[in-house]
Amino acid sequence: MEGTDSRNVFSAALMAGFVNALKYTTKETRPDNSSNNSFPSGHTATAFMCATILHKEYGMISPWFSIGGYTFAGLTGITRQLNNRHWIGDVLVGAGIGMISTDLGYFLSDLIFKRKYTDTWKGKTDYDRYDAPSFLSFSMGAASGPSLLRTAELYDTENGSPLGMKLKAGTATTVSIEGAYFFNTYFGIGGRLKVATLPIIADIPEENKKFFDMDGDRYQGAPVNMFLLDGLESDHLGMFDMDLGVYGSYPVSRHFLIGSKLLIG
Repeated sequence: MEGTDSRNVFSAALMAGFVNALKYTTKETRPDNSSNNSFPSGHTATAFMCATILHKEYGMISPWFSIGGYTFAGLTGITRQLNNRHWIGDVLVGAGIGMISTDLGYFLSDLIFKRKYTDTWKGKTDYDRYDAPSFLSFSMGAASGPSLLRTAELYDTENGSPLGMKLKAGTATTVSIEGAYFFNTYFGIGGRLKVATLPIIADIPEENKKFFDMDGDRYQGAPVNMFLLDGLESDHLGMFDMDLGVYGSYPVSRHFLIGSKLLIG
């Protein structure tokens, strides 16, 4: 019990540290504009941390503990989006933080307290080099590209003053899940799902706003409500990629194998 408690404490501390460090450095505005601490989702991170703990402690007894835990964690992330409290990138990264924090918490706890597996668990974790290497992996990261995107120019009147609006692209968040089921030591089938989200923000120079109807009264400047564009942030552009194919593996030794895959998507 003491071992489990220390692992949980380490996991919770790491999760809270990662979440709050990102929240108050990125300062991303929530979809409902209520605050500037949207990224990442703390509720989702907590839910996936608890699901991963449940999986580690009871998943060997029955897979339904793992299935139930991750199902409820997934529903937590979905409802945070449906309530307009988070972008999809916030939820996906929150889920990754929850799972990674748990793995790190267990690792650090065992390392610090020099905890070893009991004979019972050793018997369950022994493996042979010719076992089928089925796997499920989760990864997340960030990607950057052009900081500015070109857009059609807008004018207050025909041949008049330009608005000078620019579309600024933020840092993309990428999350992927990959897994394969091996029928034997050498051959398996599987696939990969990858999601990337990219925030786009409309930026208008202050000196150009005086030529346009930025207050929406339609009495001056362009005959449209330009204030709707000022500071507009899109619901993050989402890019979804799915690949399926065959996986190969060759066991070089008990601890090393060479893998290959051919995916189409």
